[in-house]
Order: sequence, then C-alpha cells, then structure tokens
Amino acid sequence: MYANGDGVAQDYAQAAQWYDKAAQRTHVQAQHNLVIRMKSVPNATNLRLIVDSQRLVSAHLARYKQYPADARSRGDGGTATVAFSLSGSGGVTSVRLTRGSGVASIDQEVQAMVRRASPFPAPPDGRSTSFTVPVSFRLN
Repeated sequence: MYANGDGVAQDYAQAAQWYDKAAQRTHVQAQHNLVIRMKSVPNATNLRLIVDSQRLVSAHLARYKQYPADARSRGDGGTATVAFSLSGSGGVTSVRLTRGSGVASIDQEVQAMVRRASPFPAPPDGRSTSFTVPVSFRLN
C-alpha cells in the first residue's frame, strides 16, 4: 500500500527536498527513482527534477572515473569535456571529446569512462538525450 503511495498525502515540496538530499549525497538510484515518479507532476518541481538529471548523470559517471597511471606518475592533471548521447533506456549511443585536457591519456580515459558507465539511469522522459560534462583530474 505505502510502497505505491496509497494512503500517503502527496507532498511534492517534501519530495523535492528529499531529492536534493539524495543528489547531494550522490545516491544515483534514489535520484533516478524519484525523477521517474515525479515526471508526471505538471509544475515547476517536475521541470527542476528533469533539469537535475544532469547532476544525476554526473554522479553516475563519477563512479567510473579512473586516474590514468601514466598521468598520475608524471603528476599530470587537467580537465577534459566529453559529450555523449544516451538512448531512451540509458545506453550510450555516442561519445566524443569536445575539449581536451592537453594530456592524451586523460582525454582517452574520459571517453572510456563514459563507455564503462553504460548503461546510465534511463532519461526521465524515456527519450534519447545528450549531455556535455567536464571531468577534472587533479592530484593533491
């Protein structure tokens, strides 16, 4: 009963607050589930949740990030920007580097990371979509 939302008052403002907490803690599956449940809400909350899918995708992608060993050993770092498209089910359909870092192995890793991360959570509306994401590699 409660798992389906029956017998519970629908409080979309409270749901958005919980979504924000999940997003800040990068709980990807919780974010994804809430986006799917909220996509039918015809108001600004719904729009915000769809826009926040960029944060969801970035959090998912970060779990697959690996610092290239050769770049690490040389002390190299940098930021590369990658563009990629997802099918309606979350599979990666294309990947390309839009801005290089200046370090070949970092640029290659950014593209490989997207492929490793597939499948992503499906887009909230079930349609194919594209993202452009900067990825930074820094040694402390």
